[in-house]
Amino acid sequence: MLKKFFLGISAIALNCSVFAQAAPKDTTASPKHTRYYGIQSNLLLQQFINLNGNSLSNNNPYLFTFSNSSATTGGGFAFGMGYFVRKSTLSDGITNTNTSDANLNFRFGYEKKFFLHEKWTPFYGIQADLGYFDRDIQVVINQPFGQNTLNIRERRRSIGPSFRGGVLYALSKHILLGTEANFIFQLNFNVPNGIKPNGGFKATDFAMSINAPTAVFLIIRY
Repeated sequence: MLKKFFLGISAIALNCSVFAQAAPKDTTASPKHTRYYGIQSNLLLQQFINLNGNSLSNNNPYLFTFSNSSATTGGGFAFGMGYFVRKSTLSDGITNTNTSDANLNFRFGYEKKFFLHEKWTPFYGIQADLGYFDRDIQVVINQPFGQNTLNIRERRRSIGPSFRGGVLYALSKHILLGTEANFIFQLNFNVPNGIKPNGGFKATDFAMSINAPTAVFLIIRY
């Protein structure tokens, strides 16, 4: 009887030990990186609403942005992409001018955020900018004996470094608003009238531009 008692006690102790070892542990840890997905809200609205061909007051070319930042240091990778398409027609009764513009831009580089305040997050970025611009112009001159048509095509590629700085404001834990200013250097490669001389583009000029913080980005943080 005593032997059975000790065997029962031993079995209960073994089961408790196995259960304790199998109990799940809390392995939840803070994420090492935070991702920011942004869209330029004012430029997007003008792309779909402003159809009268007027020039845009906002000169920031980037529509979509993404950054992957360290949750502790704030440093990380940043990427941006933007496009712009516009068609316009001008006529004075004798000459009809049809213009079609297409602009595509990319940027990628380093971004540093400063977590100084719960709501406000200033940042700066250093990146490379790549640009593509294509313009087609068709001029039709109405004359008494017929029409005379002239086609002009401008093609340009650009590359260069840029620097930017801005600030993010947190509306909630995952939703932010942001704006930025850009300082851009560009080396332009052009093709006169869209015809490739000697089989390629030629460097023509070096440009510098400053974009004021007129763009407002809606950002999702996750």
